Amino acid sequence: MKNLGIHLLTKVRHRIPPGMTLKIQSHRPPEPFGPDYNARKPRGAVPRWYPSGNRIRVALDFPPVSTRPVKKFKEHTLTITGDKNAYRFDPENYDGGPHVVTCYLDNKPSKEYIAKIYDGVDYPMREDPWCDERKYIECMDCMSRADCDYSIEAHAYKDLKGTAEGVLVPKFKGSWTFSLETGSSSEPRRWVRMILLKLVKGGTVQEMISRGALPDESKRLSVLRQTIEAHNKLWWNSRITVNKVFCISPKDVIIGKDWSIKLIGFRRAKLWRYTTYRAHPKDCDGHPEKPESPISRYWPSSREGENFFGEYGTWRDWIPKPWITDKKLAVEWLVNTFGDSPDYRQPGHEFFEGYGVRKSSPATRLLLEDLKRRLNINYENDTFDKEKDAAVEDKATVDKEEDTTDEEEDTTDEESDITDEEMDPDNEDNDDNGPPCKKQRFSSPEE
Repeated sequence: MKNLGIHLLTKVRHRIPPGMTLKIQSHRPPEPFGPDYNARKPRGAVPRWYPSGNRIRVALDFPPVSTRPVKKFKEHTLTITGDKNAYRFDPENYDGGPHVVTCYLDNKPSKEYIAKIYDGVDYPMREDPWCDERKYIECMDCMSRADCDYSIEAHAYKDLKGTAEGVLVPKFKGSWTFSLETGSSSEPRRWVRMILLKLVKGGTVQEMISRGALPDESKRLSVLRQTIEAHNKLWWNSRITVNKVFCISPKDVIIGKDWSIKLIGFRRAKLWRYTTYRAHPKDCDGHPEKPESPISRYWPSSREGENFFGEYGTWRDWIPKPWITDKKLAVEWLVNTFGDSPDYRQPGHEFFEGYGVRKSSPATRLLLEDLKRRLNINYENDTFDKEKDAAVEDKATVDKEEDTTDEEEDTTDEESDITDEEMDPDNEDNDDNGPPCKKQRFSSPEE
């Protein structure tokens, strides 16, 4: 078997330990790039033949992407206080990613922050161990992957400022850069990127699962409900899909002391305003007024539903155990939790006549028939398609007038050491959502 260790740093001694101080400077992140995004990769990749033994050398030869200087340069002294969630390189799982630490600024330990540090040295040399076998498929190297994560996550938090910030996600405190010593006399320092977030007291769902310290079932289901609602709100209201590859993970959900949740971890997000698709349903003529019902979006046999309710889903240790073998229980919870909610549009004809529903158990079909009666849904004689087409046509006629936007609420954190100018020094107005949608899309955002 091929030795995969050539691409791995099997044990990382972190170069940013607690007690270390850094001089951080305001920095403009590059536009999001990678698969699905409009922007091209800002620089060439690390060649496949490049030796990976000295990772500091790799970082010096292929430094982070440079961007235009910010208009209003700011600098702070940051002090590391703890290691929140540092990735380890694992030959079996080929793992790696940003280094997450707790910190404070300018000798004021009473105000704590979370710093996410995107150092390519902390990433696997390649995205997966089989990159060298796929000669005609470009795999992102460690430095490009760190730049990509930084670009997506920084812009995700910037886009959420003033809407979901502080409610569904932690407050964003800007994007920054700093230098680290290399131990080389010829090139003594190298640059690293990072973002700052306001510290949220609590732990992630994954941390609770790993410790075996699960709360009672009612609290677990409350967290599950909040997670699904937040996931839908970010997709519909902010045009952000939290994780376009693996759906939302327990490590992306942090639980506060009052059992409210916030979503973290946007490095695998799809920011629809920057993508090549430009076809978010809200950008289409005649778009639905409400988001898709969680009943259909998270149906247990769908990809997102399998993630929450499946035997191999990432939430399998959080949900009640009987749900894994008896999907009717999961469906019953979805129906009882979201069936009468006015925040979502009713499940459509495509859902009730879809393969997943038709192949479900008789008990589940009876449950859905009861839901149709409660919602007074009648799709006999193929009237659904006619009604939908008529509704779309009427909507297009009525919505010719331009929409007006409400004045954005000032969300400045008066107690923060970092001003809004530092978080977005250039105050760029980038509200363009791209060209109009060429076709209507009423299906799942994850297709």
